[in-house]
Amino acid sequence: MKIDIFTLCDNAQEYNGKLVIVGTFNELFAGNFPATHPEMAIVARTIIEEEDPEEHELEISAIKAETGENALLQPFKTQLSTKGNKGKIVFSNLILRINNMVIQEPGKYIIKFRIDKLEKETILNVRNVIVQK
Repeated sequence: MKIDIFTLCDNAQEYNGKLVIVGTFNELFAGNFPATHPEMAIVARTIIEEEDPEEHELEISAIKAETGENALLQPFKTQLSTKGNKGKIVFSNLILRINNMVIQEPGKYIIKFRIDKLEKETILNVRNVIVQK
């Protein structure tokens, strides 16, 4: 099993198995906190190989790097079944859309994706920007 892609982006869609990712990023800027980020997506593409089991547990979480506490979103958990595909390679696209995400404070956040025991991480840096009037 492999995690082929794991990224944060403005938007993502899947069309007939093709994954379209728009506007990948690792930084957000806000003038005041708490801040609300209107729209984003967390995207993961996995490759499940012939010898892998047919049932998989997926989880996406975010923690504040400085404290290790959950932040930004509630951990998202789901199951993925590849039954009926034994002996085949399965490509799986996961798109988690998030609207109006509240960011309490600037800092470094670690976004984690786990499928079974395999993990991948990406960083989200949230920076305070002074807005001039």
